[in-house]
Amino acid sequence: MDQQTPSIEWLLSRFFSGEATAAEKALLFEYLKDPVHDATLKQWINSIEPASLNAKSFPEGTAKGMLEAIFRAGTPNAESYTVIRKPGSRRYWYAAAILLVLLGAGTWFLLLPGKGKTNSGDNAATGRLALQPIQPGSNKAVLILGDGREVKLDDKGDQLVDAGSGDSITRSNAMLDYTDLHRSGKNEERLPEFHTLSTPKGGQFQLTLSDGSRVWLNAASAIRFPATFGAEREIEVKGEVYVEVKQDPNKPFIIRSTDATVQVLGTSININAYENEDAVNVTLVNGSVRVLKGKTQTANQVVLHPGQQAQLYPGNDKKIEVKQVDVQQQIAWKNGLFSFKSTDIAALMRQMERWYNVNVIYPKGIPADRFSGTIPRSVNLNQFLDILQYSDIKATVDGKSVIIKP
Repeated sequence: MDQQTPSIEWLLSRFFSGEATAAEKALLFEYLKDPVHDATLKQWINSIEPASLNAKSFPEGTAKGMLEAIFRAGTPNAESYTVIRKPGSRRYWYAAAILLVLLGAGTWFLLLPGKGKTNSGDNAATGRLALQPIQPGSNKAVLILGDGREVKLDDKGDQLVDAGSGDSITRSNAMLDYTDLHRSGKNEERLPEFHTLSTPKGGQFQLTLSDGSRVWLNAASAIRFPATFGAEREIEVKGEVYVEVKQDPNKPFIIRSTDATVQVLGTSININAYENEDAVNVTLVNGSVRVLKGKTQTANQVVLHPGQQAQLYPGNDKKIEVKQVDVQQQIAWKNGLFSFKSTDIAALMRQMERWYNVNVIYPKGIPADRFSGTIPRSVNLNQFLDILQYSDIKATVDGKSVIIKP
């Protein structure tokens, strides 16, 4: 390599390893303005995953140029511009998501590039920039104790929650921990006392049950569980939860939802049981589980293996469907990401509604497109919608409503 003219490959490597100097960063973004480097940028897009990156320092104004270069690399002419909304071009969603990760959540909406259009969608986007953006969800929940008391939870420091009868539960940051109750043995002779942990729209939280099993709650979700397990381990869930079950061959772990019963010994599993979804989806990450339709023993049951998902539809006449799925895509929410894989607009927007606590309106019907891509859950609503604009989804925000245009 000529040391007087460093290559774009070398500069990209320096930048994403965190070693680039200010001068090297400036030169890199000068290179990215030139379409001659688009092929190299394409290779970079195909080799980078957003989750592996940390926030970087962008020279003022260069984020706009980089994003323009990313989409220019994937859209060589005007006619092909809208192809980025199709599932096959998911890497350009990735590229936009990568830039969000690198920028952090704070300044993206101020750096959005203009796309050379003057239509109402662009005017609406410009109007959004002047408004205070709706922030993403955060760690918050409500714990309802056995005596009916409600305790509001957040992630600020440590907290001891008075559970009554001299017992206390530890909350450390965004984790509620019941293992001390189990270790103390104080509740072994008592009748089971059931608690409920629920998250609102725009909330998420974690829970460690008394046996050491861990639970992650997505937005608008709930779990009902005994403060300490006795001879049986059984919980009830609503919404979406990810569970890492502590193995105990002598005590099978039972998870119940409205339409499903899941029996496990030791495993990691994701259950999506929102009432406004078409089906209850049970996804096995590892281990082995039996899924039954309904809350009692039934002939309609299946055994899942890792990577499989059981789909249970309401009603008694339809058998459980089993299919192979991308597990990481199914549990992306737990890892701080939206992940879409040939996802229809309505399903995508339901995720957005729950996380940003908004309502979606379709004045002229729901667009028929499907989408693939990954977006960090740390971005605010404006940032989320601006990413969708690159896939030709036009939306405006009116208070707590998101209006989707065809």
